[in-house]
Amino acid sequence: MSLTPEQLAQRALGVSASEVAAVCGLSPYEGPWGVWAKKKGHMTVEMSDAMLLGHLMEEPIAQMYARKNPGVTMRLSDTLTHPTERWAMATPDRIVTAPNGTEYLLECK
Repeated sequence: MSLTPEQLAQRALGVSASEVAAVCGLSPYEGPWGVWAKKKGHMTVEMSDAMLLGHLMEEPIAQMYARKNPGVTMRLSDTLTHPTERWAMATPDRIVTAPNGTEYLLECK
């Protein structure tokens, strides 16, 4: 799923789940400065083949998960923010509802 322009604007105001490792200095791919520079528009990221593949495979992986877990329903998620720490956000790939009504998140990549 590609993020909407509204989601991208919202994510510029905080730290998303996919950026936490970089902000903490734990990512081998990016550091805190890179996260800041992208949010401020000082740097752009060209989509790599691995990133493109991750986006292209998200829907088939979600369909496979649903097939292997009969009775679940899934919906796309909006960008979620922590109720009190508005800077903390995540955009899960899917929100899954189990047959018993329990909801959980599904990450496909």
